[in-house]
Amino acid sequence: MTLADIALGYTAAASGDPPLQLTTINISADFAGHARVGDWLEARVDIQKIGRRLLFANAFLMVGSERIARVSAVFARNTVQDGSHRAEIRHQQATTLAADTIEGR
Repeated sequence: MTLADIALGYTAAASGDPPLQLTTINISADFAGHARVGDWLEARVDIQKIGRRLLFANAFLMVGSERIARVSAVFARNTVQDGSHRAEIRHQQATTLAADTIEGR
C-alpha cells in the first residue's frame, strides 16, 4: 500500500503547475496476485479527475505484465498556503455580514 500511496500521490501532485499540495483522505486496494522477494514492482497511475477540492486517482501495481493489485485513492487539495488567503476569506465574510446587516437580513 505504501508504494501505491506514494506513486498515486506524487503523480497527482505533479499534475498541477505548481505541484498540488495533497492529503490522502481515502485509499483502497484489491489484491489479485502477489509479488515475490526480488520482483520488480511497477505502479501505473491514472488521474481520474481533478476537482476544486478533491482529486481522484487509480493505479495498477504490476509484476512484469501481471496486474497484482488495483488501487484507488481520493486526495484533498490543500489550498490554504498562507495567512493571506484566510485574511481574504475573513474580509469577504465581514463584507457579506455588513451587507446583510444593512439590508436587514
